[in-house]
Amino acid sequence: NNCKDDAHDVLVRHRGLPGWTSQQMVDDLDGPNTGLRTAIVNAKNQTAAVVASSSALPTQQQQQPPPPPLSIVILLAGTNDIGYGLLDSEEIFENLWTLHRTCLDLGVPKTIAVGIPPSGYQAVNKVARRTAQDVNRMLEEQCRSTRTSTFVGFPFAYEPNGAHWSSDGLHFSQLGYKVLGEECLAPVVKRILDELL
Repeated sequence: NNCKDDAHDVLVRHRGLPGWTSQQMVDDLDGPNTGLRTAIVNAKNQTAAVVASSSALPTQQQQQPPPPPLSIVILLAGTNDIGYGLLDSEEIFENLWTLHRTCLDLGVPKTIAVGIPPSGYQAVNKVARRTAQDVNRMLEEQCRSTRTSTFVGFPFAYEPNGAHWSSDGLHFSQLGYKVLGEECLAPVVKRILDELL
């Protein structure tokens, strides 16, 4: 999706992996269709190819700007780890931080770690709730210790049949996604882009 605010043209790329755990994401970093490392390398190659092909054109034909390089990667993961209960909080955190490090090692200047959201399952399972809280605390502390990653806590609590939640108690409603994107993440992204550009 292309978005524009007062100061920036923004190209948003989305990669959703419903049902995946953080361990599956780490194991598949180089997967041809779903790997995070693959996606970042492909985006960088696409930008380089457009720049190279447009620089060969006469100046008057170089009208179309190249796609922007990746400036920020936003990662929201860990919910399925909580649901499956296969890993402890330290293991989930290590997997999530591996995803952030992968982005940074490939030259992405900034990452945003969105805290693991609450859920209907966490509302009735104190071990799951505690695991999510511990992972979020570790993510926040790690982000605070680096200048390259920003932690964003989840913006709304779980409410059964609440306006922000779908009926499954795990996913968000259209309003929930809007609040997360427009009210919570958009100001953080704008601040980071203002600093970078």
